[in-house]
Amino acid sequence: MFNSYSFKKVLIQVKIILLIISLLAAQTLSLAQENITVTANSQNKKEEKKEEKKEEKKDEKNDENQKNNIEKYYSTNHRISICRGIFSNLLVPFCTDARYILFYGSLITSGIYFTRKDTSNRVRMETLKSQPLNPNISQIGNLIGLGFLNGSYFLEQFFWGDKKNSELMAEASLYTALVTLALKSTVNERRPGNPNDTNSFPSGHASMAFTFASIVGIKHEWYWGLLAYMTAFFISYSRIQSDYHYLHDVVFGATLGITYGFGINYNHNKYGKPYWVDLLPTLTSPGGKVVFNMGF
Repeated sequence: MFNSYSFKKVLIQVKIILLIISLLAAQTLSLAQENITVTANSQNKKEEKKEEKKEEKKDEKNDENQKNNIEKYYSTNHRISICRGIFSNLLVPFCTDARYILFYGSLITSGIYFTRKDTSNRVRMETLKSQPLNPNISQIGNLIGLGFLNGSYFLEQFFWGDKKNSELMAEASLYTALVTLALKSTVNERRPGNPNDTNSFPSGHASMAFTFASIVGIKHEWYWGLLAYMTAFFISYSRIQSDYHYLHDVVFGATLGITYGFGINYNHNKYGKPYWVDLLPTLTSPGGKVVFNMGF
C-alpha cells in the first residue's frame, strides 16, 4: 500500500515536471520565432533602403543624361545655329530632310495653280456636278478635319499611350496651324464658293488632317497609317466638294501638314532635339516625376 501510494506520488511529480518543461519549451520557441521575425523585418528594411538609394542614383543619372542631351543638342549639332535654336521646330521645313517634301509639294502646287483652268477649276466643276460624296458624309469631313483628330490623338497618347507621341502631335499641329493661318492672311485667295472670304489658300482642314496622318504613319503600324492617310484624303476632298477650296489649296495644305509631321519627328529623333516633357518613373515616391525642357 505504501509502495503503491509512493509510486503514484512520484508519477504525479514527473507529470508536473514534464508539463513545466513543455511550457518552457513553448515559451522558448515563441521567443525564437519573434527574434526571427524581427531579424527578417530588419533585413527587409535594409533591402528597401538599398533599393531607394539605387533609385535615387538612377534618378540623378537620368537628370544628368537629360542635361547632357540638351547641351549636346545645342553645342555639337552640325547645323547652323538658327536650325538648332529654340525655334528649330518652326524651321523644320528648311532645316531637316522634310525640305524635300516641301520642295516637291510646292512644285506640284505651282504646276496645278499655273494650269488651274485645266486642273483646279476643272476638278471643282466636275466635283460640284457629280457630287461623289453624299452631302451628309461630306459634312462629316468638314466637321472632323479642323483639329478634332489631332486633339483626340494627343489626349489618347498622353493619358494611355506614349507621351512623346502626344508631344509630336501637339508640336506638329501647332506649327502647321500657325503657318497655315499666316499664309491665309498673306495670300488672301478668295474661296471658290464665297468670294467675300479670302481664306482659301492653303486649306487648314487639309494641313491639319495630313499632320495627323503623318504622325500616325510614322509612329504606328502601316495599316493605321494607311487608314489615317485615307481619312485625310477624304477630309480634303470633302472641302473641294463643299466648294470651300480649290485643288491647289488642299495639295499645298497636305504638303504643309506632312512637312511638319516628318520634320519635327526628324528634329527630335534624328537630330536629337530634347522633348518638352519627359516622365521618369521613380520608386522613392508614388507615380513618377516630370522633367520639363525648353522647346518650341
